[in-house]
Amino acid sequence: MWRPGRAASTATKRVNSPLDGPRMPPIGSSCHTPRCSTSTLGTRASIRLTPKLTRQVAHDRFPWTGCYDAKQLTQSKGASMVPADDESTSANESEEDASTQSSFLEKLKFWRRCKQEDDKTARLTHMPACLMHWWTPLLVAFILFSLSFICTLGWGWQWHWPSSNAMKLCMTITGAGLAFSAWQQRSHDNARMEKDRAEAQRKHDTEHEERERNRLEQIERDEYWKRREQIYQLLGSKNPGLRLGAVALLAELADSAAHSNILNNTEKHQLQRHIIDTLCLQLRHEGLNHCDEGNRSEHAEIQAVIFRTILTRIDIQNKESSYADWSREPIKITSCIVHTPVLIANLTTHATIDFSRSKFLTKFELSNVTIPTLLWEQACFIGELITRNNSIIGIRSLPTVAPYSRHIDTTFEHDSETFTITLMSYSNWEIEPAIAISNCKFIIKSTKSATPIEINTIHDQSDGEKQSAQNLHVLRCQLVNITIDATYIHSRISITENTITGTLKINFAEVTNEDGLLERTPHPSDRILIRNNVIHPRDDDEPIRITNYTDTAITKLFSLHNNHISRTDDFSTLHTLEYKILTDKPKPFQFLERTAEGQIMHTWHTGGGLDDLDTNLGPFLSSFFKED
Repeated sequence: MWRPGRAASTATKRVNSPLDGPRMPPIGSSCHTPRCSTSTLGTRASIRLTPKLTRQVAHDRFPWTGCYDAKQLTQSKGASMVPADDESTSANESEEDASTQSSFLEKLKFWRRCKQEDDKTARLTHMPACLMHWWTPLLVAFILFSLSFICTLGWGWQWHWPSSNAMKLCMTITGAGLAFSAWQQRSHDNARMEKDRAEAQRKHDTEHEERERNRLEQIERDEYWKRREQIYQLLGSKNPGLRLGAVALLAELADSAAHSNILNNTEKHQLQRHIIDTLCLQLRHEGLNHCDEGNRSEHAEIQAVIFRTILTRIDIQNKESSYADWSREPIKITSCIVHTPVLIANLTTHATIDFSRSKFLTKFELSNVTIPTLLWEQACFIGELITRNNSIIGIRSLPTVAPYSRHIDTTFEHDSETFTITLMSYSNWEIEPAIAISNCKFIIKSTKSATPIEINTIHDQSDGEKQSAQNLHVLRCQLVNITIDATYIHSRISITENTITGTLKINFAEVTNEDGLLERTPHPSDRILIRNNVIHPRDDDEPIRITNYTDTAITKLFSLHNNHISRTDDFSTLHTLEYKILTDKPKPFQFLERTAEGQIMHTWHTGGGLDDLDTNLGPFLSSFFKED
């Protein structure tokens, strides 16, 4: 039998661990001790347990019973709890006392948490919805009464009529079941009503938040339109500084509206559309150059700021930035006089830019841009027009009025089957106008295939004014089927160092004036220069065809030099193209295709008129002229 005193002095003491398992209390232990005290923890500390605390300690060590006494409690603590008169002072005892004290404090905290949890209001588990009916308590009462009544009938394994006390017991059980069922149903109803009230409150809060959000949205929306109207008033000022500041404010308004969390997408798009149209209108207004609103340089500065504002926001490369996204919006800069130089560089957009009927008085340059739709055919470029640096531009044709234009490393995409280049004549022009095209491609947008080129000249209708015909220089391009309409040939057309797939056609014709008289086309010398080209004809086609429907000699119009023909797709074999002029023949041009060894592979005659009509203008016109 273990004794506290001996345990304190034993060198091999062991403190009970929670892993030791439960211990049965000794027989005869008291369960009603009013107050008990324990020995000191060590030699100095003493704890006096109240009955409530003692019961908690006992229950912690012996959870299967509510009985306890001081002896059991002391034994459960092991050697750390010894009588106060024990005079043992070993080091082991001190360590065990400290450990026991720490463990006891932890248990006190655990009991306190358990007490707080016990004080919480218990909630019943809701019954299934199928049992929540008005007849459910009656059914429960009936079942309990039937079961209890049957039990009373067969109590003691002998069937007999129940006594009055048994019947009272049955009724008591029935009433208890009825009351419990009704109470449970009532609790369920209360919980449901509480849930309904909470749901109604949440709905009310949601509606309140929605109303508040709508109110804030309306305030912000009104603020946007109010700011816009204020900016409009500044744009109408005669002070150029105020108009310049208004443009900056308008751009800021567009950026803030684009990233607003209040405006919806429709409102954002509507506001952005208003801002874009306003900037375009202001660009047109500044082009009028009103003297009372500033000098020309001030108008040009405002136009330059407007251009930068628009170009910055139509660039898809700035889509993730703080700027508004105008990359798919149509930009209509029409009927506008632009005083400022325009440089559009490093731009990629999906927007449609319309320059129709606008006049650019200074330099206009496109550098490294990708613009799928550019409407500039009806625009007037008085200054120099430049496209370069691998630009990709979707156009219908080159601008009709562009005296000085250079196109370098540019791909022109269009929808028509033929790309037209029109050469104009300009009155009183100091410098000779010219179009220079080098390292360019002309492709059909839908098929991405190369497209034929048609070069037209315009009749000089001036009355005594000095006219300057626009020249054309095509250099190092990849071309397909070039057709030159040289009826009004005053320009110099130079086709040099190109790769031409198909044929090169040159047509001359007579025209009829308003009086019905035939006009002879004047033919200056050395107007068409074809040099250092490689022509790749299809099948057995003639690489060069010349038709002349006039009675004027055309032999002096041409200058052909160092051209070659390739009959292979890889251009690995080149044949020299030579020609002779036979003035006594109806077809004065004789072309020879000669190999590197000097062998003549092909020869053909061209330069006639009516004899070539069947193949060039169709059977209808051919029969018409033959009958005549």
